[in-house]
Amino acid sequence: MSMKEAFDSYFKKLEESCKKQNGCMPKVVYLENCDLHGIYIGGSLDSEGYAEWCPVLQNQFDGFDEVEKELGFKINEQVKQYFTTYWFMQMYGCYNGNSCYFNKIVPNTDIKKLILKSYNSGNIDYMDPEKYFCIGDVDNQEYEDCGLYVNNSTCQVVGIDWDGASDCDFTRPLSEFMFIVCDSLEELINKMEVR
Repeated sequence: MSMKEAFDSYFKKLEESCKKQNGCMPKVVYLENCDLHGIYIGGSLDSEGYAEWCPVLQNQFDGFDEVEKELGFKINEQVKQYFTTYWFMQMYGCYNGNSCYFNKIVPNTDIKKLILKSYNSGNIDYMDPEKYFCIGDVDNQEYEDCGLYVNNSTCQVVGIDWDGASDCDFTRPLSEFMFIVCDSLEELINKMEVR
């Protein structure tokens, strides 16, 4: 399965769920700077400032050599595709008892800056030798408000309890504050259920 196929599967479920529950496409707070790129559905802006939206395929991003040079390592192809396949306003759902909330990737986003910010989110030294990219937040019955990360080498998606790690001044192993959400980013996006 490709990342695009995983996104397509998820967005189809999101659309069906929103139409069933609300009779329309998904709605988010309207952001004017995103409107020029076709992400909003024309005429759907309501009096409360919400508009229906749909994902939009991105144009080819050709700056990975520069990003990888700055990072000092190669980015996994699945991670690259995650950041550069679609523009989307929201993505959320449940997978194996985990409620996942992905950071939006909106039109006009500088992809290079987004990737660098995603990598630099969290205590990088504490995470070494592994390389992780923050892609959102995750909650479950044991943990609340944890960071949602993808491991660059394996594409395994994990939750990290930064509050717990900082409470012990990062003296205990990261593995004590990490839990597995899914074995692959593509699998998570594909199989995540919309709530």
